[in-house]
Amino acid sequence: MGEDMLRHIWSDEDIRFVKRAYRNQSFVDLLNLSIPEELREGLDDLGGNMRFSDPVYCTPGLIIDNTKKHSLRIAYRFGIVSHIGSHDKYIESEGRLVGLKTGKGLDVEKGKRLLLRHDFVERYVEDVSSNAEEVDHDLARGTFAKEEEVARKIFDDKYFKLFQQFQIACRCLSGVSDEIPAVMEALVARLVDHIDSDAVFYDQFTKRLLNGYSWDGKVPPSSLFTNYMWWFNRVLYCFNKPEVSDEAREAGIFLIHDEARFILECWDEVQVESIPFSMKETLDFIRKRLSEREKVYP
Repeated sequence: MGEDMLRHIWSDEDIRFVKRAYRNQSFVDLLNLSIPEELREGLDDLGGNMRFSDPVYCTPGLIIDNTKKHSLRIAYRFGIVSHIGSHDKYIESEGRLVGLKTGKGLDVEKGKRLLLRHDFVERYVEDVSSNAEEVDHDLARGTFAKEEEVARKIFDDKYFKLFQQFQIACRCLSGVSDEIPAVMEALVARLVDHIDSDAVFYDQFTKRLLNGYSWDGKVPPSSLFTNYMWWFNRVLYCFNKPEVSDEAREAGIFLIHDEARFILECWDEVQVESIPFSMKETLDFIRKRLSEREKVYP
């Protein structure tokens, strides 16, 4: 699927977001993302699957996105971070990944296949926000079980086994379990998946505030803002476990700090008096963590 076949689904706002969130990586690479023939119909079906629809966590219509665009974005971004380990040294400049230490890297195609198809289960199982899964582990366990039941029916054996690895990563990063998946691409893929959701939310929410939107203090709940501190620490905990490969660890640590920078950039544009108190606490946390990171990689 080349540029002519993908261009029509992206608005100017989509292009602006991708360039901003993914640090000015070429949008043409996203347009030229190779989509296997057998996945196109399933991805098209997801175009009508609107995200951020849980009224507990997001006022309907506040954040606009659909699952097809989400799946394409994260498959593209996995390709950006998958080469971690393929360079001679680690260099990070102004939040951009320039190069990393020698190693075999991650399997690009495996990660892309996983991310392009993993949300197909949402045609049969209602999507649950990551924040809800992290707060309510019983809800998370129930959702993961339903998704796996559907996946067993709609995926072939080879992909189902890969999907199971993705589910292990979901349980680990949400705090439901401490088990690390055997497939490192699944762990990094889940992180990329989660980070894209965060980036879309903070990009659009802060722009709403800049355009006069008045947060009612209830939806999104303040817990959504403060939960980021737990999420950041959870990612570092999981990716620093001894079972995680050097390449995946490098990718995870880079991605979570890159996400923190992006969130900070979004809120830097908002007047201080418009920032929720709970978010101010989280922004202080982010500044501290990024400062600590700079001491390691000045």
